[in-house]
Amino acid sequence: ELAKISSSDPDFKAEVSVALNDYSTYTGFKVQSPRFAPAWKMEKDHPVVLKAKKAMEEAKLPFVLGAYSFCTNGSSSAGIHGIPTIGFGPGRESEAHITDEYLELDQLIKSAIGYYHLAKNLGA
Repeated sequence: ELAKISSSDPDFKAEVSVALNDYSTYTGFKVQSPRFAPAWKMEKDHPVVLKAKKAMEEAKLPFVLGAYSFCTNGSSSAGIHGIPTIGFGPGRESEAHITDEYLELDQLIKSAIGYYHLAKNLGA
């Protein structure tokens, strides 16, 4: 795509690259790899989404379609391997992965009920 733009505009100059992970673990193992986590999207009528909706209805929890603003392991399961993947969990996104992260007890209890119904509806 950049080549197409460049051919129509000789003053256009651009370069695209992927950031790299470059660090050592606590054991000294060196990690050098592309720093890329592919996004994914499930269709609203996908069987996994419909089963998750049914699970939330049974759990008497709100069913909300949306997206996270942070990365999850779904980038691997869905984004790389094509395994249908949904996100569900307790707490507020704004309070996740921060100093002094916390959960309210009610959120933990509701999520446990939600996980039970997800397992029941998505299980084999």
